[in-house]
Amino acid sequence: MNKAISIHTSDRILYKRCRRKWDYESFLRKNLEPKGISAALFFGTGIHFALEDYHGYNKFGSPVDAFQAYYDCFDRETELNMDCETLGMLAPGMLTYYVSEWLPLRKPFKTFWLDGEPQVEIEIILNLPQLSKELGYPVVYSMRLDRVVEDDLGRLWIMDYKTAKQFDVNKLETDPQVSAYCWGAEIYYGRPIEGMVYLQMKKELIGDPRILKNGDISSDKQQNTNFYRYQEMLKFKYGLEEVPIKNQECLDYLIAQESELGDSIIRYDLIRRNAYCRKKEYDLIRMETLEMLNANLPIYINPTMNCYRDCSFRSVCLAQNDGLDWEFILNENYQQRKSDKDKWRKKLKYPKKGTN
Repeated sequence: MNKAISIHTSDRILYKRCRRKWDYESFLRKNLEPKGISAALFFGTGIHFALEDYHGYNKFGSPVDAFQAYYDCFDRETELNMDCETLGMLAPGMLTYYVSEWLPLRKPFKTFWLDGEPQVEIEIILNLPQLSKELGYPVVYSMRLDRVVEDDLGRLWIMDYKTAKQFDVNKLETDPQVSAYCWGAEIYYGRPIEGMVYLQMKKELIGDPRILKNGDISSDKQQNTNFYRYQEMLKFKYGLEEVPIKNQECLDYLIAQESELGDSIIRYDLIRRNAYCRKKEYDLIRMETLEMLNANLPIYINPTMNCYRDCSFRSVCLAQNDGLDWEFILNENYQQRKSDKDKWRKKLKYPKKGTN
């Protein structure tokens, strides 16, 4: 029996973003990646693991300890670069703030358990019999859900984690990942999926309000603090006295950033897809898959203003555009994508029972 071809949402997104980049990167094509570790990938994987453990079996008792265990799986001399170390230093502060200050004030979502297993980092593989018959070989759709949660009304949601420099919410209403995950999860769990909870965490640390040289509390509205810390500092300094107007204005600004769904550092966004949209997703999957698996598919570039920041193959692409030796650049700086990305899991050292 032929091995099934697996279609992923990320591949569909990449295909529509730029066919040349997709041709380099997709496992359906050349399946290449830059040599060396990606700091963003290293950090994002660590945060995902920390939240996977904390919202699952919680073997480490703390997402900070879970991230540390993940970090310890890598050789600092040979596997990590300075960017990895820099991002890694943010993790303890970010995760501590998330569990100690942010989460207790937010809308309650609890991990959904199925047959005694927490639904965290769940891989779903769906057979696509109609498409397989049309193509003449087996095709499946594969997705990995960060977490499946229940709200206070017992409804199921897919929760997805993202770490970023800035929040990105403009894409959510049309994001194919939301549609595909709601479609796939509803089939897999056999019950309605309310939508996706999109959790974004900025790569920043919340701190106490800044104190100026003259002893005053800074009224800078862009400082990395929040309403609760700023309010406590004002109470400590002024007690029952009247708070200066500039500090009150800053406090008012900070409370405006707070809501049941988030603040200026971490936020939930709730995105729904109705029954029509979920059903329509299969039609989109079918059309895009037929294109991607076309042996005679034309490959061309789709340059945008974002190429400089979202394409790891930019140097190769520019050389190819200019008729230079792009193949040399490709051979020197890229390699076949490693299949065992989670090999670090084999090195994890879990705490002994009763130590937490």
